Amino acid sequence: MSTWKSRAVATLTWVCVVSAGGLLVWLVVSRVGTGLAGASDLLPSPTGAGGTPTAQPSPTGTTHEIRQGSWQGEAGVVTATCTGPRIALVGAQPEEGVVEVVERGPKRLVVTFRADERGSATTVTGRCSNGRPQFSLIGTTPDQQDTESSGPEFD
Repeated sequence: MSTWKSRAVATLTWVCVVSAGGLLVWLVVSRVGTGLAGASDLLPSPTGAGGTPTAQPSPTGTTHEIRQGSWQGEAGVVTATCTGPRIALVGAQPEEGVVEVVERGPKRLVVTFRADERGSATTVTGRCSNGRPQFSLIGTTPDQQDTESSGPEFD
C-alpha cells in the first residue's frame, strides 16, 4: 500500500470514528433532554386547582410615612419619629448634665434634662399630631426655646 493510500485510509477512519462519536453524543444528549422536558409535566404549576392563575395577596393595613422632628433648647436636643400616630424616640442629647428618658413611646415620649445637682430640670414631652412629632415643655426656665423642625422625611 502506498503512503498516499495509507494516509487516505487513516483520514477516512478518523472521520468515521469522530462522526460516530459525535452521533452517539448527540443521541445521548437528545434523550436526556427529552427526559427532562417530559419531567416538567410532573412539576407543580403556578395555577390553582381550576387551572386559572391564583390572585396575589394584597397588602393589609395602612402604610404611614415616617416623619422625623426635633426640639432644640438650651437644655439639649430631642429627636423623634412619627409613623402615623406612633411616636418613637430617636435620640436625646443634653447640652450639659444628664438626660433621663422617662417614656420612649408609642403614645408619647418624655425626656428630662438635668443641668446640675440643685435639681434644675427641663422636661420635654412629645406626641404625634397629623403624623409629625410635636413637642412641649414642662418645668423650664424662661430662657428655654421651643423650636420645631419636621426634619428629613423617610419612606
